[in-house]
Amino acid sequence: MKATADRWIIVGLIGLTIVAFCGDVQYPGGSLRNGFTMFDDNLYVYENAHVRTGLSWSNVSWAFREYHAYNWHPLTWISLMIDREVFGIGAWGFHLTNVLLHVVNVILVFLLFQRTTGNRFPSAFVAMLFAIHPIHVESVAWISERKDVLSACFWLLTSHAYVSYTRKPAGAGRVGCYLLVALLFALGLTAKQMLVTLPFVLFLMDFWPLRRFRGPGLRSVWVAIAEKIPLLLLAIGASLVVFAVQSKTGAVKSFEEFTVAGRMWNAIHAYVAYLGMFLYPVHLAVFYPHPEEALGLAEKAGSIGVLVALTFIGLRLARTQPYVIVGWLWFVGTLVPVIGLVQVGLQARADRYMYIPSLGVSIMIAWCLAVLWERRPAVRRWYGPLAAILVLVYTAGTWRLVRVWQDSETLFRRAVNAVPGNYWAYYNYAVELQGQGRLEEAIRHYLQAIFFKRNFHMAYYNLGTACQAAGDRDQATLAYHRAVELLEGLDYVHPKHAQALNNLAVMRFESGDARGAGKIYARALDLDPRLPAALVGLGRSLEAEGDREGARRNYEEALSVQPDFIYARRALDEMDSDE
Repeated sequence: MKATADRWIIVGLIGLTIVAFCGDVQYPGGSLRNGFTMFDDNLYVYENAHVRTGLSWSNVSWAFREYHAYNWHPLTWISLMIDREVFGIGAWGFHLTNVLLHVVNVILVFLLFQRTTGNRFPSAFVAMLFAIHPIHVESVAWISERKDVLSACFWLLTSHAYVSYTRKPAGAGRVGCYLLVALLFALGLTAKQMLVTLPFVLFLMDFWPLRRFRGPGLRSVWVAIAEKIPLLLLAIGASLVVFAVQSKTGAVKSFEEFTVAGRMWNAIHAYVAYLGMFLYPVHLAVFYPHPEEALGLAEKAGSIGVLVALTFIGLRLARTQPYVIVGWLWFVGTLVPVIGLVQVGLQARADRYMYIPSLGVSIMIAWCLAVLWERRPAVRRWYGPLAAILVLVYTAGTWRLVRVWQDSETLFRRAVNAVPGNYWAYYNYAVELQGQGRLEEAIRHYLQAIFFKRNFHMAYYNLGTACQAAGDRDQATLAYHRAVELLEGLDYVHPKHAQALNNLAVMRFESGDARGAGKIYARALDLDPRLPAALVGLGRSLEAEGDREGARRNYEEALSVQPDFIYARRALDEMDSDE
């Protein structure tokens, strides 16, 4: 009977997950109907030559040897290559795999807690929240977040293997189980390094629900800690790799951009914000601007108060209701790598970061409801209607957010409207509008982005390109000049720095200042000696100054870098015809 009940629960969870992500009656197909977005999907799939050419030894080698898109996650790259082989390059196949991985994760969540607690309905409730909660849409509906659902799958498989290990008697079988734990953990780390906190969560599970800390003394505690040391070494190694990669690419922000105090207060506030997003998932968006130093005294005091109160409650109930402190520490601990103390990117927080941490909050809610069921029979009649309302509301919220990911314009328009002052969303919305040729709208949104973030170098750069395309050379020159000033102030070489100098030089050359343009072209080539446009531009400047031999050398160098560069070929042809 128990096995049959579990099977029906699993069937129900699968159906609920598929309905949430693919069953929207107003948007049939849901996530499978969505296309690519320009938010990293270009880096991950449709402009990535290694993914586009599918699975091969050379591409697998690239996945392990190189870092790309500010990360090192070879297993994620390989999974995308497999999708390309199986489904082709269309977006639907990549979306399908994300949904299927999420379905597998939902089943693994239910089985993990059912297996460790023997309490079916709280386990199903946790899995249900995990399946349909709107805060998980970003992890599932965004192709580039394959690393989230894939690494979570290995997180849960590692947890299952660990449970088997703890229940094995001493001997070769137990050693084999531990080696399987280490292998699955290592594979998960190659999908996404968010798994670095898993050894900590396994230690929490030793306390509850596995209840391994029994008997007098601390021997069992020390044994449990010792068991985690090999896993911790793997986690430390993975952390060092990803920190080195993200530091080299400029993803890790300096203390000049985000002060220590700003990071600390944002981290404290983010914990409370994440709780609010989970309990009231209404204004969810793809980006939340970092408050930097803007948090007020009331927000700081309130955030500290909430954290202290919940920690105190958890510790107070640790003996009688251990799931409270375990759930709370699961939530707090698993967010540590992305809470912003080491600031990666510009965001204050992100929906995708809650994919695994949300389980901690769900654990607290589910088992508190179970206790209420046992101790307050009068409230039982409300559980069915409340569960139905929760499923309907969360499913509707998930449908609404899945539609948001249908294309870039919809995605960024939602972020602009959902989060006031969202400079990053204004900027990306403007990029999309500019790509559609809607230059006036794009310029207006670039200016909005700059209004909310005065030192936004990429907004100035793209504003320059939009003004240049619209024929407003004066505004384009001003925008490029400001972009160059800001790019020169960075503590790393930005990929667009040389291009910004090149574009500024173009404006200077077209205004009749060939000598001034030549100097700027030379600065661009100092940063990127193989930039064809700058080589041709410098050649044009030298030719205007009478140095035809120098101009010819630059045109020929541009063709050696890019043989089909039409502007270099045209410049040489014009020079030859003059002779």
